[in-house]
Amino acid sequence: MWWADPITYACIAAYGLAVWWPTRALPYYWDSATFVVDAARQLLATGFHPFIATHSDFAHPPLLVALVALSWKVFGESREVAHALMLPALPAAMMATYRLGSRTGDRSVGAAAAFLFGGVAVVLAEVGQVYMDLPIAAVLAWGLLAWMSDRPGRAAVLFTAAALMKIPAPLTVPGALMLVVAATPGRRRDAGAYLALAVPFAVDALWLAYHAAVTGWFVWRPGRRVPAPHGLLDRLEALRSVVAWLLLGQWRWALLAAAVLAFLWKRVRRPGLLTQRLWPLPWACPWPPASQAGQEFRAPARARGASPWGCEALLAPIVAGVALFASVGEFGLRYGIYLLPPYLVLCLVQVRSALGRSGGALLGLAAGALFAGFATTWHPRAERTASYVFRPDENLAYQDMIAIGRRSARWLETKHADDEIYGAGPEAYELSEPWQGYVTRPLGFARCIDFERHPGARQLVLIHAYHPQQPLCRRIIEATGAEALVRFEANGKWVEVWQVP
Repeated sequence: MWWADPITYACIAAYGLAVWWPTRALPYYWDSATFVVDAARQLLATGFHPFIATHSDFAHPPLLVALVALSWKVFGESREVAHALMLPALPAAMMATYRLGSRTGDRSVGAAAAFLFGGVAVVLAEVGQVYMDLPIAAVLAWGLLAWMSDRPGRAAVLFTAAALMKIPAPLTVPGALMLVVAATPGRRRDAGAYLALAVPFAVDALWLAYHAAVTGWFVWRPGRRVPAPHGLLDRLEALRSVVAWLLLGQWRWALLAAAVLAFLWKRVRRPGLLTQRLWPLPWACPWPPASQAGQEFRAPARARGASPWGCEALLAPIVAGVALFASVGEFGLRYGIYLLPPYLVLCLVQVRSALGRSGGALLGLAAGALFAGFATTWHPRAERTASYVFRPDENLAYQDMIAIGRRSARWLETKHADDEIYGAGPEAYELSEPWQGYVTRPLGFARCIDFERHPGARQLVLIHAYHPQQPLCRRIIEATGAEALVRFEANGKWVEVWQVP
């Protein structure tokens, strides 16, 4: 079926465009606003010298920031240009996932994995934000495909591109693949493989040396506290949290459960599999050997023997990523987006192999049902926030935050443009930086920590529940007897404006 791949690619491109289109001019939000956008503007202002991604407590390599700045230099600075730069990320990641699943299993595995990846809520949330996690997922997925296709040079280039966007990228995928090479008989002496996988580490080492020479610090800014767990119980809790967020949340537990049941079903039907070697896993690890090809479904001939690397090349990055994020104690689901393609493919390969020779259609139906489950997590109806929440929702609720930010900013600019306005974040950039997309000129904003009584001025305080400094803002209105003026709300997210008497 020569037409299957072009049709799938066309469907992926159409889907990617459809979910990106509503975000094409959204104001910037969260780390997009406070890091990528401001750092890109700084690069433009300094003529790309020094070549440092500023506005962050971490020494993030500057590739994505530089691409944003370069696109503005060529096409002019605008939100439309920045969002257009992000447009290819989702289709590219889905196409790589499709290719990865098709090579490991068959086209049904590839298509199911690709669209399930595109249906994960946190993936869709990254489409509308100018940040590096989704582009890294695309680059690493293509790099993993190149590696499993026995193209180490191409893989090295792709892994290096990911390393130039974020330091954890080489620590997980290339680092895990090094362990796979070391554990694979007949390949553990392959100097070329080690060299290809070492390139992104070398590039990051050079970058950190340059960053330290310019800024005086290496990985994180002095004084920045890294919440690494201490003690066995803390480490186990961190591991449990990362596994739950990455592998089980937003209906992904159903995928893992299906894969485990498929694995156990095959063992019940063929008990001899329990005594087979566990390492290295064969290329199409869940399928029966060729001698039983007539009895049940097996991997297509183009997959069997196409590469020396097996499903351990999919499993190892997942294990390495979970271990890394659990050990550092700082994890958001978006950080692990690039681990989802191998996770989805590995689970679906297990399920496909248990369905037998005609299981492609069944897998498609099951994947469609699971995609519908994923869709329920995209933008769920939320109760009004009743307690402080300092982590962004990992779904399209970020658009609710943008909505209340735009409405409150427009109201303040229209009615109180010359007054003193106090708050925390995200109003720190919404009200004082017009390029973020909320106001047309800077308003008189200051943080609540700098509040002073000025009897001759009208003073307003913004109250919400989405920033660590907001409790201080709340204490100001309680201490001064402030009066509530207006509330802006969208799907449970809210911001209030209070006036100090």
